[in-house]
Amino acid sequence: MESSSRPASWNSNWDPSVGGILQEAHPGAQVGDQGATLESIQRLVILLTGQVASLSQQIRDRDQEFQDLQALVKETNQVVTQGSPATPEKTTAGKDVHQTP
Repeated sequence: MESSSRPASWNSNWDPSVGGILQEAHPGAQVGDQGATLESIQRLVILLTGQVASLSQQIRDRDQEFQDLQALVKETNQVVTQGSPATPEKTTAGKDVHQTP
C-alpha cells in the first residue's frame, strides 16, 4: 500500500531503467526496499544526472528553436504591417492603361 501514498506524477514519470539498476544489484528486492546498496544508489544518481543533463539540453535546443521562430514571426508581421516595397506600375504617359484600343 506504500505506492498508493505516492503522488500520481511519480508513477507517470517513472523510468523503467531506474528500477532495472536496483534489480541488477538485488534481483529479489523491490524499489524502495532497504536492501538497495550504496553502489546501486550511486548508479541511480549517475543515471538520473545524465537524464537531467539530456533533458536540459533538449530544453535549450527547443528554446533556441522557439526564439528563432519568434523572430521570424516578428519579421513577417513587420513586413505585412508596413508593406513591402512594391514594384511601381509602368504607365504610358497620357493614356489610360485600362482603356482598350
